[in-house]
Amino acid sequence: MYEGDRIPAYEGKEPYVFISYRHMNSPRVMPDVEALYKKKYRAWYDEGIAPGSEWPANIANHLEAAKAVVFFISDSFIGAINCENEVENALRFEKQRKEKGREYSLIQYSIDGTRHPKLEGYPLVTSTEELLALLPDSFIGDGRTGYSSELGKVRRGNIWNILIGLVIALSAAMGLAVFGLQNGYFDRYFPGIRSNVSYEDLAYDEEADMGEVTDAELPDISNDSVSDEFWNQIGVKNPAGELEFQNENSEWILRDALGIHDERPLNNLDVSYNKDVTELRFYDMNDEVIAIIADFPYLRRLYIYGGSFSTLEPLARHINLRRVYLPRYLLEQNEITIPSERTFKVYLDD
Repeated sequence: MYEGDRIPAYEGKEPYVFISYRHMNSPRVMPDVEALYKKKYRAWYDEGIAPGSEWPANIANHLEAAKAVVFFISDSFIGAINCENEVENALRFEKQRKEKGREYSLIQYSIDGTRHPKLEGYPLVTSTEELLALLPDSFIGDGRTGYSSELGKVRRGNIWNILIGLVIALSAAMGLAVFGLQNGYFDRYFPGIRSNVSYEDLAYDEEADMGEVTDAELPDISNDSVSDEFWNQIGVKNPAGELEFQNENSEWILRDALGIHDERPLNNLDVSYNKDVTELRFYDMNDEVIAIIADFPYLRRLYIYGGSFSTLEPLARHINLRRVYLPRYLLEQNEITIPSERTFKVYLDD
């Protein structure tokens, strides 16, 4: 599984490859994206969208401007709304380009043996080597132009250096402002404005004392020793009962993170005794889902990339959770309450 920093996405007018994939397949897809980057192929994928951008419009613009599209096809890709939109639009753009005699290639990359019925007849690959063999040299750049340390930004010429300088200056000013707010320097002018969490307390610190990490000793679900008393201890009243959601969107947020997309209802066993769920990634989040995932006893790492929620308090006494990753901008926008006493460390991603 790819565990490194996010791979830079190309931003520019030179020929590039658009990467279409299902987010839940990231561990399988990112090594290929990394391979393209290391070979200096210009490639764009939606981790290249800067915070605050209009997501659908940005994706559509990059899809239309690309010269090739690689679809990382899986069983979960087919039928997913965003993925199908990318397929439909790519087919439409290809038709328009063909009418004008312009380049626009579509490639299927099957990661689990699945083929997309709408892409029948288009080139199909199953390995990085086969993919590289299909991409022309026109997609290869110098590995620097069109990339920058900030996703979604492009460093070009002196004017960009000036803009970057302004961004740095504004960031420094904002940092000083946040420092002042956190330490109460402006309290007499703006009473009650101080944030409920100190960034200093949440700084990335591998050496921080996180307490002794121990695995939960829970009986196997198939063992007869699992009794009503056991379920009561972990707070489950009806293990086989269907989960009830107050917010209609909560179920789809949870299903997407778990990779459950069939019609069967979610029950308490999917949550309260799921040994396979040690890590969860959410691209949307709300307070109801935060409360639900507090019941995943084997969860150790939690990644949250977006959403609107107010607190991590339900997770404060989680039996196994040790790391929660949040984008800094999300923390600032939502003013999320971080429990001062907790079993996990919070890591902020700029």
